[in-house]
Amino acid sequence: MESLEHRDLLAITPFAADSMFELPGGNPGVEIAQIAAETNGNLVAFGRFQGTVDFDRGPGVVNLTSSGSDLFVARYSPVGNLLGVVDLSDGDAFAYDVAVDPNGSVYVSGSYSTALTLLGGVSLPAPAQGVESAFVAKLDSTLQTTEWHLQGEADAFSLSGISTDSLGDKVYVGGEAFGVGNFGGENFNLRRSWTGFVSRIDAATGQLEWSQYLKDVGHVSITVDPTDPNAIYARERVNASDEATVLRLDTDGNVVWQRTIDNNIYWTSAPVASNGSLYLAGRFGDDVVHLDGTSLVPNGIDALVVGLDGATGDVTWAQQAGGPGWDSSDALAVDSNGNLFLAGEFEDTAQFGADTLVASTDSDRFVTQVNAADGTFIQTWRYGRATVNGIATRNGNTYVIGSHDPASIDFPSGDLPQSNSGDLDYVMRFVPAADPTVPRVNGFLASPNPVDQGSQVDLTVVGLYDPAGRVNSVAFYHDVNGDRRVTPGTDTLVGTDSKGADGWSVAGSTAGLSLGANTFLAQAAYDVSLLTLPVSAVADVRFPVDESAVTYASDDVPLDIGEGPLRTSTISVADFGTVNDVNVQLDISHDAVGQLNAWLVGPDGTRVELFTNAGYINGNNMEHTTIDDEAVDDNGDPINILDGSAPFSGDYQPEGLLSGAGLHLFDGRSGAGTWTLELLDDTNYAGPGDSGYLNAWSITLTPSAPPAPSFSINDVQVLEGDSGTATAEFVVTRSGDASQQVSVEYSTADVSAIAGIDYQGINNATLTFVPGITSLPVSVTVQGDTAEESDETFLLVLSNPVGATISDDRGLVTIHHDDRPLVADVLYVYDIRFDSKRGGKDWRAEFEIRSDADGDGLVTENDAPAAGVLITVTFAGQTYSGVTDSFGIFRTNWIKNLSNGDHYANAVDLVLAGYVWNVLDMDAEDDSDGDGKPDEVLMI
Repeated sequence: MESLEHRDLLAITPFAADSMFELPGGNPGVEIAQIAAETNGNLVAFGRFQGTVDFDRGPGVVNLTSSGSDLFVARYSPVGNLLGVVDLSDGDAFAYDVAVDPNGSVYVSGSYSTALTLLGGVSLPAPAQGVESAFVAKLDSTLQTTEWHLQGEADAFSLSGISTDSLGDKVYVGGEAFGVGNFGGENFNLRRSWTGFVSRIDAATGQLEWSQYLKDVGHVSITVDPTDPNAIYARERVNASDEATVLRLDTDGNVVWQRTIDNNIYWTSAPVASNGSLYLAGRFGDDVVHLDGTSLVPNGIDALVVGLDGATGDVTWAQQAGGPGWDSSDALAVDSNGNLFLAGEFEDTAQFGADTLVASTDSDRFVTQVNAADGTFIQTWRYGRATVNGIATRNGNTYVIGSHDPASIDFPSGDLPQSNSGDLDYVMRFVPAADPTVPRVNGFLASPNPVDQGSQVDLTVVGLYDPAGRVNSVAFYHDVNGDRRVTPGTDTLVGTDSKGADGWSVAGSTAGLSLGANTFLAQAAYDVSLLTLPVSAVADVRFPVDESAVTYASDDVPLDIGEGPLRTSTISVADFGTVNDVNVQLDISHDAVGQLNAWLVGPDGTRVELFTNAGYINGNNMEHTTIDDEAVDDNGDPINILDGSAPFSGDYQPEGLLSGAGLHLFDGRSGAGTWTLELLDDTNYAGPGDSGYLNAWSITLTPSAPPAPSFSINDVQVLEGDSGTATAEFVVTRSGDASQQVSVEYSTADVSAIAGIDYQGINNATLTFVPGITSLPVSVTVQGDTAEESDETFLLVLSNPVGATISDDRGLVTIHHDDRPLVADVLYVYDIRFDSKRGGKDWRAEFEIRSDADGDGLVTENDAPAAGVLITVTFAGQTYSGVTDSFGIFRTNWIKNLSNGDHYANAVDLVLAGYVWNVLDMDAEDDSDGDGKPDEVLMI
């Protein structure tokens, strides 16, 4: 076996230093909107920039200076060398999407709010007041010439997706329009309704060839199968609709098939296609997802990837990943060879096939390779303290983009070039492992939490991937300098495990350690006889997850939260006890600084201020941000949202807590009901932007500790019978905490009934409740006889509880003599009457319901009217259902022009909890003679 050389690091892990690079950024700086990968492995980035920016990462200087928020297109080699960059526009513009064709041409789409001049002097006039404008343009392979452009405008207009076919002949764009407008010289009038559309453009000339308008479909993203230029797919991007629409078009714009997919899924990524299949990605939670015979049960909020048959639209496979926390698929890419890659975020511990990932803080990011044939996860990596904004792949080169804070970025097994400060965009080149047995440390845990000075700490690797058993030792360090990397001579060794028999872990003392950041590191060494190549991970000491906490996600998102009025989104909690803690998770985009306010309103109307005057110019205001009364920074100090700045990420205390009105106001109140998130953009803004979306939000409710378990038993009535036996069925109920095993003894006791004669006695039997069980039956056999006797009673008595108390220790059994009617609450139809009006042309039926309260089995005037009874009746061939009034009366609707002799009235059913109907077979004759006896059917 040969030694590995340093250049093989790229084949070992995607996180080697020369596989990652920053793009220049800061504020002002670079914002990458989207990326595309070319057939030769080069990366094309499209976005906007402000100020003067050097786009060359190397020793050279290639400065571009913007005149506002200018658009740029840049091309980089796989190792990050700048191959070309161009200032595409002047003026204020926004970047949407980018695509490349096999000839190296680049296609971009964007929007603008002022007059714009594209590369080559192409002028786009400023849109009129109240009109939105967008464009699509083609650049040649040298990025020096704008070959053509198309412009569109309407009351609202966007171009949210762009794709080319495999031949480079056609360009497809997807978008959304509202009202009256024009695109590429083609006028449209959508009659003040939101409508998605797909358009085809000749790649050579820029001629618009056709547009297909898709009713009731929102923002449209588009993809073309790189192996089949005739397979064009579109999917509705996330909007106010609960369902996502997916469809296939032919090259003439005709719909081949169209379908909606389970509305419990929140789709987060544009679709991708290859080799006759279509792939979608997103997340789901709360409810079971059903996909063409495949049912997925959520474990918290789970990441999801789905494969569809491109010919039919049928789901061929669906895979979920994650754990009990928040896990989401945020970006998806596939190449012509069928290599499928997924990127997103996960919380705490998450499972991706054979890979267990452990977040070093509350949430980290993942990149995973997926088997496109069946959706199984091939290999997965984690990295932390960054966002995922896009992914692209081509011929073994996969790129992920996002933003990060260089001071705290966590890329295992390689240092990202560090900058002093600022929020910078990054590009990561991912190369699948050539050797699938190369170990990976995907995270580990430290306990107990929090770790105190001088205490014992247990450090355990959870996320070690080592299928071939190549790891020979794992060393654990305290990260003294806080750089989240093992620094020899600086970081303190806590301990080394060289056995790994029961997993890799050590127990060490924290005496002498400075635990301000509470950060530890794990470094695994393998193949030591050849070359020691460490793989490392970090673990922040975190409080354990409360397994009793439940997360509820809103399903009426995304929600438009543009300028005024107050917007609301709700979450319904069907069943929840008393609240002990509430946290709010938010995913919000908003384009204008300092204009957004938010409140959380509980089911009883309690209102808590979350923040005021938030917002961020690039729209990424909050990405998986948690509002939590107990939020602290890395040093353990409380951090209020006023202490942070947009874009917000991580945990913050609500602004209202500063005045004593935090989320703790919900503690002690019921969690059941409707929770409402209120959002208000309260500032008029004349410039571009001033728009946004509530992309997702959820609440995590932790219940108060349940009361101690307690036993009770019900009373029972039974009809004795003349012979044989009958059974008295008791139910013993455990209330309160049901998480532990408890037990109780029970015995019978005579009252007037005698054990051995009237019933079979029981002595000191035991009833055991395993965790989760709240009620169990107990049966007692009653003996029948023909003796004339009064009703008799006996008791079932509870005693000697273990792990619980007894609140009601005895259940009374009443044995009713078989020659006497059973005293029970019986409902019956006392009378049916007909009402008429308009001289007998219109008729309705009236039913009077009473209860045999005295149990004599007779119909008398003393029987009370039964109010609130649910009754189902037929009248003149029609069925009516309703509830009786306080007089026990239910009336049907009037039926017009109904003749005598061809209709009847009939009580079909009576329902009221605890009651039975006609159990004594009471007189049910027709009451047409008015004798006061009950009717069941009345003819006229």
